[in-house]
Amino acid sequence: MSLSQKEKKNRGVNYNGKELLKILVRESVHSSFGKFLGSTIQSIQYEDVPEKLTFRYLVPPALCHEFEKADGSKELIFSTSGVLSVLDEFSTYALILEDKTYRPGVSVDLFVESLKPAYGNEEVLIVTRSDKIGKILAFCTIEMTTLDGEILARGKHVKYLPCLLYTSPSPRDGLLSRMPSSA
Repeated sequence: MSLSQKEKKNRGVNYNGKELLKILVRESVHSSFGKFLGSTIQSIQYEDVPEKLTFRYLVPPALCHEFEKADGSKELIFSTSGVLSVLDEFSTYALILEDKTYRPGVSVDLFVESLKPAYGNEEVLIVTRSDKIGKILAFCTIEMTTLDGEILARGKHVKYLPCLLYTSPSPRDGLLSRMPSSA
């Protein structure tokens, strides 16, 4: 029994990078987490070569801490947890775009080095790259800069990519004899 072309087309959905990115950002804005992160994205640029995703992001005051300067004036500084959240979210977008099966994965390690503070209501550029995507792990590089190119933070993100389909081991594989018994 063969499937018609229409049935084959409807079975699997293939998006190009720009379409998928629009869907990701649109859906993330509706989540409670995305309301803080996605609502201040000014623009997005996706480059196939060298496969990088650039976000122009307005730092929301809700993710900032208020600090008082020596002269008594106050300023809003982007909190470290806010930086981690934003970099985690945006590197996940880059990973989904590059992975053939669109797996978002689960964060295993997220390392961020903050070099200079970002301020509330400041526009920054966030550039993410998927360095390597394997069967189980993915590695991303993230960099947050000012519009002038001054590096504010940079980091590395490692994600576990679970398989979409799980099948139990078959006796033919010889895996059952090596698995620990539940008794």
